[in-house]
Amino acid sequence: MRKLMLPILCGCASIAMAQGPGGAQQGRREPPPDYPPSYQVHITPTGTTKPGTSTTEEGNYWIARGWSLQSMISEAWEIDQSRIDISDSVDRSKRYDFVMVLPQPEDRETLYRHVREQIPEQLHLRVSSESQSKDVYVMTAPGGMSPAMKALPVTSYAPSGFSGSNLSVTDHSISGGGVDMEQLCRTLEALLGKPIVNESRIDGHFDVEAQGSGRGREALMTLLREKLGLTLTPAHRDIEFLVVRPAD
Repeated sequence: MRKLMLPILCGCASIAMAQGPGGAQQGRREPPPDYPPSYQVHITPTGTTKPGTSTTEEGNYWIARGWSLQSMISEAWEIDQSRIDISDSVDRSKRYDFVMVLPQPEDRETLYRHVREQIPEQLHLRVSSESQSKDVYVMTAPGGMSPAMKALPVTSYAPSGFSGSNLSVTDHSISGGGVDMEQLCRTLEALLGKPIVNESRIDGHFDVEAQGSGRGREALMTLLREKLGLTLTPAHRDIEFLVVRPAD
């Protein structure tokens, strides 16, 4: 299961991830759906009135309930939601159920390949990659990894032994375990309101703990610079987006 939470309240963002079957929040197991086995993805308006999503992956069937279009595209295309550009003419608030009953058990990539093929077809959409020129922050680490960032050995986060990661960021504190730079950048994007291009050259995963003072954007940028040695420089760059538009 991979689980992603990104609440943003009063200048605070947090992100937590865990890994295992299902690709999302795992609810109680549902019984097999009443569909004949095939490689069709059954996409319907969600039948749940509860907030949040649930996913069941069991044997030869897969059920994902209550997913927004943006969330499922992010999952199936393996792209961060901040890199998805959905047209205003596409209803972003609508939630869907995605169901597959397969002739035989398949791996996650096979499931998502069919989802990628059938979302545009069934929902009459055009999904394509497009480079867009954006105002960004470029993140660099002139002095390398800060002492406040403790590098982890590969064995502690490799797929065979990955134990999950967590990250909490406010304008005056950064705390997390098992984090990598892409995760940190995506979390900071939510607070700073601009894409962040990672040019830090810091690889791997790390634990991080840093405290600052003050409030607001400048306080957060000062914390990054003074405690973590990370500099954010305004720039203009071409950023790759997944663009979703109604089909012609």
